[in-house]
Amino acid sequence: MEKDKMIPASYDFLRQKAQNNQDFEFRELEAVSGWTEINTRTNISKRLKQFLIEVTKDNYHVKKNILDVAYSEYYRLFTQSNIIVPQYNEHQHPDVVVFELFLPLTCEDKLRKALDKLFYKDTVYERLQSIGLKGLQEEFRREVNETENKYLERICQFFSDKFGGYSISHVSGRFRSKEILERKKARELEDRGEDYLIDETTAIVRFIIPIQATEVVIKESPDTQLELNFSYLTVDEELARIEWLFRNLLIDIILHTVGQNQIWILESGKRQMLYRFVDKNKDK
Repeated sequence: MEKDKMIPASYDFLRQKAQNNQDFEFRELEAVSGWTEINTRTNISKRLKQFLIEVTKDNYHVKKNILDVAYSEYYRLFTQSNIIVPQYNEHQHPDVVVFELFLPLTCEDKLRKALDKLFYKDTVYERLQSIGLKGLQEEFRREVNETENKYLERICQFFSDKFGGYSISHVSGRFRSKEILERKKARELEDRGEDYLIDETTAIVRFIIPIQATEVVIKESPDTQLELNFSYLTVDEELARIEWLFRNLLIDIILHTVGQNQIWILESGKRQMLYRFVDKNKDK
């Protein structure tokens, strides 16, 4: 068989077997595709195993997943990557911490630019240096004979592992602009051109951080394997470090960027906590 017909012939053969829920013998694929015995075995072991279940020696069952694969993707198996159907390990995190920041939509762009700076190592490094070694060692113990550079690198890496990104969603809200008023006084206020009830879109900036200390990994394999993570930190120690970094790096940026009378940050997951930062001039 001509080489340019071998791949489509094998594709059609495997899809037909999957549609009919039929097994096939090794020699059938060899004959239909026109591959040599060596090439057929190589293609099964290196390229096609993600679609096949070996029932007995040289006898295979075709998984239904091949029906979801376009020919262009299948063809790529023989020219580039050997894997086109994603295969996953499952990571379970019984403990997690979530920080959610609520702010007016008008503040979103300004805050996004400020938070994005923390995606760069030099910015994080400079911020840690500005806190100073004394402040850092309140939460991050410095190892014996650890140089200052190694110490800061280690904290930078911990921050990198925990704060890899954030998501933003928008919700509609309705708020009072004043202390609560009777309907008559509220209408009088609105007659003067002042809003008593205000519609405002709120941006929610969310950070979701899994805690490594209790992580469980389930590896996808012929025999499912369970792997526990043995962290050098306890859950409480890891959570304390995450909260410390969030407060000293991210909240610091938030407070100096948003410029609102009140800033609300909700922590959930391992523990529940609402942080309200209120302008001193407005706090009563």
